[in-house]
Amino acid sequence: MKRIRDREELARMENLTNLIEKFSRLETLQERGIILRDVLERIISITKAEAGSIMVLEDDDKLHIEISVGLPEDIKDKVILGLNEGLAGWVAVNRTPLILEDTSKDQRFKNIPSTPEIKSSIVLPIIHGEKLLGVLNINTIREYRRFNKDDIELINKIVPILANIIEGEKLERKIEVLNREILISLVSAIEARDPYTKGHSEEVSRLSVLLGKALSLPVEDLKLLEIAGYLHDIGKLKVPDSILQKPGRLTEEEWEIMRRHPIWGAEMLSKISALKGIDRIVRYHHERWDGKGYPDGLSGEEIPFLSRILGICDSFQAMISDRPYRVALTIPQAIEELQKEKGKQFDPDLVDIFINSVINERIVLK
Repeated sequence: MKRIRDREELARMENLTNLIEKFSRLETLQERGIILRDVLERIISITKAEAGSIMVLEDDDKLHIEISVGLPEDIKDKVILGLNEGLAGWVAVNRTPLILEDTSKDQRFKNIPSTPEIKSSIVLPIIHGEKLLGVLNINTIREYRRFNKDDIELINKIVPILANIIEGEKLERKIEVLNREILISLVSAIEARDPYTKGHSEEVSRLSVLLGKALSLPVEDLKLLEIAGYLHDIGKLKVPDSILQKPGRLTEEEWEIMRRHPIWGAEMLSKISALKGIDRIVRYHHERWDGKGYPDGLSGEEIPFLSRILGICDSFQAMISDRPYRVALTIPQAIEELQKEKGKQFDPDLVDIFINSVINERIVLK
């Protein structure tokens, strides 16, 4: 009978390990969040536990751990513990696995608060190399289930892979922060040369994401819109100051140069691998539904969908902003202009959704 149970446990372990190894190669934070939850669920299942959580060391001050994934769902609620606070805090400081066969009777931790309904716990540090990443908690509530050393041995085979997943997530978050800082620097460089558009790129980015959400676009597209909104005018870095900062209207020759900024922007962005896909959105954001736009004269659905979204948001934000050659339109005036350009400059369906879901619901106003 014991051999049958051992074979069953081995099969479960092999299945779980293969799953984690496969998932740990996935790249996005969203995927990793799903993976961590799935791993926790399976650990709870193979140990016949009833609840658990993965707590991750906070990056900012290294003094707190926070629940990243918790099961059941209501166990999360953004629980944050100081190091040495609670059982998880003790394990984080001491880097020592802990089994509590009965949390209410274990004298070693009588002064450390624990959740009353928990009967038995396994608490393990999650370590990558020499670096503490967090703590894994596995709990039971029923009286008849008590954890033992076999359970810890089982879970210990999973923790190193779990650590790799978390470390990959932390690295990706750092890269995301770095990319955002670079993004802000690029936008600052654009706005330093054209003070009349200060804050324009940030607002276009915000409006584009709002319109994307109104269209129920996937998270990946919302990220592309956010970045494209920030960088849509980056090609203006190559436009001469005499044109970019001219107080009056541009001549036709000057407009010819200005109209090249989407091409220059796309060329610059195409060389940055982290911004893959942004270049195409930026290149076509000044195309028109009727084919009279630039730089390539695309029309209708030839224009990439995200470029059409960006184009509406860019135009609307420009309308309600002061320019050297005109004062800002009011929001009702800008709405009237959008309606007038439906099916001409703008995708008619997107205009209606932008007006109804972004402007009329007052989302547009901060």
